[in-house]
Amino acid sequence: MPKHDKHANQTTCPRTGKGFPFRIAAPSWLHPGSVSENCSWIANNLHEHVDEVALMFLETEPCLAYTREELLPPWLAEAEIPETNALAADFEHLDEYLSQAGQDESPATPAPDLTFHAHLPLDLPWDQGPNKAWRKIETLIQKAAPLNPRRYVLHPPPPGVSLKMLAGQFAAAGVEPRQVLLENIEGCDLSEIWPEVLDSGFGACVDLGHILLYSQFPMLALPGLGERVDMLHLNAPDPFRPGRHLSLAYLDDNGRLLLRSMLDALTPGATVVLEVFDAEGFQESLEVLRELAPQEAVSS
Repeated sequence: MPKHDKHANQTTCPRTGKGFPFRIAAPSWLHPGSVSENCSWIANNLHEHVDEVALMFLETEPCLAYTREELLPPWLAEAEIPETNALAADFEHLDEYLSQAGQDESPATPAPDLTFHAHLPLDLPWDQGPNKAWRKIETLIQKAAPLNPRRYVLHPPPPGVSLKMLAGQFAAAGVEPRQVLLENIEGCDLSEIWPEVLDSGFGACVDLGHILLYSQFPMLALPGLGERVDMLHLNAPDPFRPGRHLSLAYLDDNGRLLLRSMLDALTPGATVVLEVFDAEGFQESLEVLRELAPQEAVSS
């Protein structure tokens, strides 16, 4: 993956509070339970390692059916943010709500220093037309507004769907296209649509497991990729069960070499998602990440 230009003549990258030059995100499914329950577990057990929660909105209808209790972690639910149909751009009073909650005689659960991003569904109804799929996306943006997601990850729509039109819809909903990251997936390594990605203003999310599983190595040479990658999805592929994400401990030597080069080229401050869906696999992956991350990031 081409290095971002911020790496030029750079001796030390700015580090997050967790000891890396990038943000670490955990998926919102490490234990059976709701998004809210998993966020609470992450806050209580991984606060020393994790900066962000990846909201795994992977199935459209079940995610649209989330109740407030199932979705919002306690520190946001207790802030008594009113129900609203406002889009993310209208969410300017969050700090005020949280501040008021903190001044109550019985203070709310202390808010951990966690941010969020959302992975949009894999089963969006593109076959029913782009407007139908967009309405589902828009409703999920509204539902997630109390969590104020920093980014949205989207699997590329099928051929024939205009990325420029889609970018305009995101912008109208208060989400800058640059906050929307298109991910390399089976059958689409972003190469064929790359000129349109650049033209539409979308960002990119690079999935290590998908590169290894589907031999998508040529995509790493796409022009301008380094400047567009705001997120890495890290997991080891399971060749026998392609949909399964294994911990980074299962990477072979070539996979580890590729991971190290991707970390070296990553934009400082970008997000690294350890995209495994069990707590033990997450901890294993964190150890591998510490081993392979740029040395200046883990030495102090």
